[in-house]
Amino acid sequence: GQDHSSQDYYCRGWDRRRNRCLSAAEAGPPFQAAAHRKAGPSREPSDTHFYQPLWSMVAAGLYTKDSSARPTGEIMPEHAHWIKDKVDSFRPEDNTVTLKSGCKLTYDYLIVAAGIQQDWSKIPGLEDGLKDPNCPVVSTYDVDGAAKTYEVFSKIEEGDLLFTMPAGVCKSGTSAAQKPMWLWEDALRKKGVRHKTHISFHTPSDFFFHIDKYDVTLKQLAAERDVEFAGNSELIKIDVRGKTATFKDAKGNKKQLPFDALHVVPPQSAPAFVKNSPLADKDGFVEVDQATLQHVKFKNVFALGDCCNAPTTKTAAAVASQAPVVVHNIVKLFQGKEPTAQYDGYSGCPILTGKQQVLLCEHAYGDVVKETFTWDQKSPSRLFYIMQKDFFPWVYWYGFIRGSWYGR
Repeated sequence: GQDHSSQDYYCRGWDRRRNRCLSAAEAGPPFQAAAHRKAGPSREPSDTHFYQPLWSMVAAGLYTKDSSARPTGEIMPEHAHWIKDKVDSFRPEDNTVTLKSGCKLTYDYLIVAAGIQQDWSKIPGLEDGLKDPNCPVVSTYDVDGAAKTYEVFSKIEEGDLLFTMPAGVCKSGTSAAQKPMWLWEDALRKKGVRHKTHISFHTPSDFFFHIDKYDVTLKQLAAERDVEFAGNSELIKIDVRGKTATFKDAKGNKKQLPFDALHVVPPQSAPAFVKNSPLADKDGFVEVDQATLQHVKFKNVFALGDCCNAPTTKTAAAVASQAPVVVHNIVKLFQGKEPTAQYDGYSGCPILTGKQQVLLCEHAYGDVVKETFTWDQKSPSRLFYIMQKDFFPWVYWYGFIRGSWYGR
């Protein structure tokens, strides 16, 4: 959710074992909490911690932006040694991390949970549109942007409403653009003005969701609710003054579309200090064994969350499954043993479809459907909506973030 290219990253130590853990976004605190329960004290020290999945509901007016945040002091273990500084570089060959201040930290084991960065500048006009309070360009990938989304869409009475996905890897997958789209389609219908609007979903791919079972359901919803699916359509430029968006297809052909509201999921990539390090794969993400989450070359390094290259959808649900695996395996290394816990690639994408319904899409590696409940989850459910809106936020703050609940 947040733009980690401009955010501080943190190193913190377990004094008794000289371990240094690097974390940001959602991946860090669950690991730190679980590690505190098993191996020693460690936790996220930033001033404010956000439950980012709530931002889609902030965009729909179901929550305020302040409700997605907590002071980090409220979720920090009592015994924590931490250093607040930006990370400049890794030198895994000699077990050191260099900070922006010039300070060098040594470690026995390194856990990287640095999140993903939003590359707003890759789409000309996007940053200007987001900053302009009078421009109807919005994004739920920022807490202020989520609040602006509600302000913009709550005033809509008619016009062209565009929702876009970028090419490449993306936090939360295609569900990120769909949640505000379906919620506002439903809200405009209840408001009695839906027939005066045209809603289109633009993506470089040819699907709403990459697994056929769920994609079929979403395309049926689109047909029933008159939502245009615009595949092979990537946003490349925004004219803020003219309120037009330029798209290209796979062959490079371009087209311009007018908009009265434009929701953008920005291009994303690994944080610069990760992609420029010896830890990175060819795409810039920390290169790990997909089962143990141990680095393929540097065996005292682990990674979890959006910054690692595990081939699955990057979600909070994935982090929830990864954290206990990393904790178990690093404790095994403490004991002089080989890692034995394995992550199966589980990830969950709850897609709010409006009408107090959620389509809960769950899968493991290889796009194998791996559903939690005994019934078929191919249809949106009121129960899943209650879970997404009420249960998940509560259990995040009081279970997940404290290392005592991992979702399944």
